[in-house]
Amino acid sequence: MRKLLGFVVLFCFATCYESFGQVESFPMGFLFQQQAQRGVLLSDSLCFLSTYPLMKEKLPLSIMEGQKADSVKVYHDLAPFFLRNNMVDFSLNDVRVRLNLIYDFSAGRDFIDTIGYSRGEKLYTNRRGAWLQVNFKERAYVESGFYETQAFLPKYLQRLAQEDSLNIFPGFGRVKPYRTEGVDYNMAFSVFRVKIKPDFTVALGYGKHKVGNGYRSLLWSDGMFCYPYLEYALQKGNFRIMHVWSVMQNMRRLPLGDTPESLFERKGGSFSMVSYMPKPWLEFSIFESTIWNRYRKNEIGSPDLLYYSPIPLSGLTQFNSSRNKSTVGLDFNLRLKKKMLLYGQSSLVYSNENTLAWNSQLGIQIFQFLVPNLDVNIEMNQIAPHAYSQSFQVANGVHMNQNIGHPLENCKEKLLRISYRYSRWMVNAKLNLINQVVARSIIDDFEYGDRSLSQWEIQASYWFNPKTNSQIFIQYADRIDAYSYTNEDFGYHSAWLSLGIRSNLHANYQDF
Repeated sequence: MRKLLGFVVLFCFATCYESFGQVESFPMGFLFQQQAQRGVLLSDSLCFLSTYPLMKEKLPLSIMEGQKADSVKVYHDLAPFFLRNNMVDFSLNDVRVRLNLIYDFSAGRDFIDTIGYSRGEKLYTNRRGAWLQVNFKERAYVESGFYETQAFLPKYLQRLAQEDSLNIFPGFGRVKPYRTEGVDYNMAFSVFRVKIKPDFTVALGYGKHKVGNGYRSLLWSDGMFCYPYLEYALQKGNFRIMHVWSVMQNMRRLPLGDTPESLFERKGGSFSMVSYMPKPWLEFSIFESTIWNRYRKNEIGSPDLLYYSPIPLSGLTQFNSSRNKSTVGLDFNLRLKKKMLLYGQSSLVYSNENTLAWNSQLGIQIFQFLVPNLDVNIEMNQIAPHAYSQSFQVANGVHMNQNIGHPLENCKEKLLRISYRYSRWMVNAKLNLINQVVARSIIDDFEYGDRSLSQWEIQASYWFNPKTNSQIFIQYADRIDAYSYTNEDFGYHSAWLSLGIRSNLHANYQDF
């Protein structure tokens, strides 16, 4: 009822005010993010890149690949339907409606890690969904979509989803068994955004955000599952403020109540960003996030009153709280010579383990490196112990068993990504090197060891519809995950080939 009331109030605001321009959000998939970064660098526009999703009205769409006028020649009346248009696109008076299918139909084979596969080494993904967009005379924007997936996964993902107590598929939430060795998972997303004034927007939704310009985000990542949220953003000249309230949850059951299935533990979440651009080529941001405990004396209630505060950075008052978990961070990006984006993040967390956790990231994205359309990304991340998790789970930095930032803790990561595009043909390669200190249970204590992960991937594809970032692709990946303890060394090696057709609205992280 409260969500419905909020929707009605926002819609009233949208229809009472004059049109102020597009309030449509730009998708957050890897290729969409790369398009936005490249376009902003070329245009020298005053566009804040610290928080995603970006707003289309702030982007130089006329010079962005996939968004500008298409030069691909077509020789049949049906060709635009597949190569450049939305599946459904029509207008009624001041309302524009678009509908697209989103999907991943792929099959493959694991060549190495095949032990225990009763079905052989065959892999496949069968994902279907739809994406609806509605614009109300540029006063308001509604987006809604869903995915439904059944898949047979490489063994390391199967262990992550079913055997290692995570019980999730990265970015998609809970899994259910499918034909013994397969998994079944889904995801829905939506947003209703209105522009109250030319520089002030409000959104009510169920989805994701991302802070920063790296492959990873240490502060707030789109690698976790969706969550309900209320958001406002205010931009005045060179300053921008954004604040988000959300509802997070742990995958621990409450005592059985009136419902057939016991509910999960809920907790409040919030984050805010204060960004400043003194020049079009330099952006600094101060970040704060807080996970709010809803329990008192083992009884569920409301978060502290300060949770509802609309004042940005007010959660910093909880930095050394024993009840709530607060993170303070910095984010920057420096735009050089219209083709280089230097970026970085750092964060500081006081955990309930009585330690300060400091995390850092530094990276560079180079567009048009040496030759046209060759892009290179180098990134380094360092994550401290207890950066997100803690024994006090009702206020830890974890949502649906996934960290709110980097997917791992107590690790160092080196990342290299290379992509090349010729017309609509693409080649992408990625290398991840991760060293992590890990712990495992022994009789009455923990034993610590070292983990070394190396994963590389190469993909060739044809980008046939930029509207949904749809591709026909073939991909090869190799992963070596080695563990070393005092009296035992062991590891897992997977190498698989897959091919298929898929759309990529959302980023999907499977390399940790």
